[in-house]
Amino acid sequence: MKKLFNGCRKEKRCTSGQRPLPACQPPQTENRHLRITKFDLEKVKNKYIKDKFRKELRNRVSSGVGALGRHGAHLEAKISTQTARALEDKKEQQSIYQDLNKLVKRAVRKDTRVWTATLALRAQSAAENKNTRELYQITKNLRGKTSHQTPTIEIVSKWRLISKEYNVTTEDGYIITVERLYKNLKKNTPIIIGPGIFMNSLAFVNRGKKSLVNNGYDVWIINWRGTRFSRGHISLTTEDRDYWNMGIHKMALYDLKAILNMVHEETRHKGIYIGYSMGTTIGMIYNIKEQHSAEKTLRNMVNLAPVALTDHSKTILKYLSPLWPVIKPLVLVLWNGEVLPYNKRMGKFCLPYPFQMKFCELIYLPILGTTFSLMDPLTYPITITQNRDSVPYGTIEHYSQIFRSNRFQEFNYGLIGNMLKYKQSKPPLYDLNKLSVPETMFVGEKDIVATQKDARNLYDNLPDKSKCGYHLVTNYGHRDFFAAKNVNDVLFPRLLHTITQLESGKC
Repeated sequence: MKKLFNGCRKEKRCTSGQRPLPACQPPQTENRHLRITKFDLEKVKNKYIKDKFRKELRNRVSSGVGALGRHGAHLEAKISTQTARALEDKKEQQSIYQDLNKLVKRAVRKDTRVWTATLALRAQSAAENKNTRELYQITKNLRGKTSHQTPTIEIVSKWRLISKEYNVTTEDGYIITVERLYKNLKKNTPIIIGPGIFMNSLAFVNRGKKSLVNNGYDVWIINWRGTRFSRGHISLTTEDRDYWNMGIHKMALYDLKAILNMVHEETRHKGIYIGYSMGTTIGMIYNIKEQHSAEKTLRNMVNLAPVALTDHSKTILKYLSPLWPVIKPLVLVLWNGEVLPYNKRMGKFCLPYPFQMKFCELIYLPILGTTFSLMDPLTYPITITQNRDSVPYGTIEHYSQIFRSNRFQEFNYGLIGNMLKYKQSKPPLYDLNKLSVPETMFVGEKDIVATQKDARNLYDNLPDKSKCGYHLVTNYGHRDFFAAKNVNDVLFPRLLHTITQLESGKC
């Protein structure tokens, strides 16, 4: 820019009233208003000008052209035009990107719907043709690494056990999560565990060395449909009321059947099913209604606190069961069919002080019974916060019908519904004589849900081929089978001894 002032003599101070000398002024251009200075050039060099225009400006500045003013009008007009064009191009690209993004999301949603619909049709066709192999292949398509591990897998990984997670698709479209845990397999018989009501797989692993799976077996733990880790479905979501229209009968015919078929496919060996509370009800229904499948996949069934006959049950739930028709509409309105949804904050009400723990035990007392002497203060904070889970309203309704009628019966759809489904006014009983797999029972002495009398009557009504041992556990209540502080000394040795006998062909 120095060349613009070549030949200009030093500026002289001008007294008041005098004008500066013309020689001290920069040379005039044809258009004074379009003169471009170094400051103007830096100002137009911004992020909206493309690389080629910035390069052109740098070349012009570095070339030291003295007559920039002469080309100023043309250059400024060119820069302003290109800047406006760049802005328009940017807006157009943003608009195109937004439109493409919407199209991509719409296509992904459409592909997902098509995929799930196709999968549902395949599953339905396989179910109608009783093609378990095809259902297993559908399950394998859904199986794989999930976006996150379940807490069960995270806990057992600290024990240096090998853990795997399986997703099993049932005939009616539910996706069930099953955790497999093992280390140094020495025995071929898989152990399948079915949790009780309001529970999931965490109840059997979150107590460290006092957990059932920490004994070197090939263990498979089920998370029943509707629990925290098994909420998938090929076409429904948990926001749909139809999703929660399920109960123990469907869990037996669909969940347990699909899981046992999958375990048999994976291991090529018959397993031993260990059910607790609701898990025993599901196991017996499966054994009665699916005899061929049960004989193919199972060696024995072990029942902890078996719930089937309820004539002598002392739980308050039995006396409140007549109120279920009044409570059911509230459940459907408040929770859309999910009974008492899981909430972490509920467990904090019972912690951290001992008096809070005992207060919560008093709440459980009329429902499940409580043995205060067996309460484990070291693991109670874990069990109270992690073990509880949700349950579908269909399960509560089916159990309320069993409690009211004192009959181990199928679901009651009402007079018209029963006539359409069963061809009779009352739902049929589950025929215990159809039990084909041997049954072993462990009963708590102080259990108020599955009482000694009911369990004994149940065992006596079994066919002779299915009787495989009746064991009374002294001083145990309904929850002590997984929560008592002495499970390592009292329950597990007897249970493991029984499993060893069953493996050797006792029954």
